[in-house]
Amino acid sequence: MADIYMKAPKGMTSAEIEGNEYEIPKNGIIKVRNVGHVETLKRHGFVESDKEGEPNFEEMEDAELVTYIEEHGGEADTSMKRKRLLRLAAEAYSDSQEG
Repeated sequence: MADIYMKAPKGMTSAEIEGNEYEIPKNGIIKVRNVGHVETLKRHGFVESDKEGEPNFEEMEDAELVTYIEEHGGEADTSMKRKRLLRLAAEAYSDSQEG
């Protein structure tokens, strides 16, 4: 299995998935131990990312992009074209890094 990294929602310090404890470092990036944990982590607000923590927006479904954008103070809905959702998500990420 290729390494999978996910970024935790702000303020989260730990998570337990199927008896596996994940301690979340200050940068919010965890290495997923079991590919079966990915969907559960997503339901808890985690987003797929690279090792440095930038979310992998191309891998997200449109609904996940909308959720990400809204959780970061933007406005979006699934009726928007994918290209626009990707741009808004990238802007939301950039804004969150500046603040």
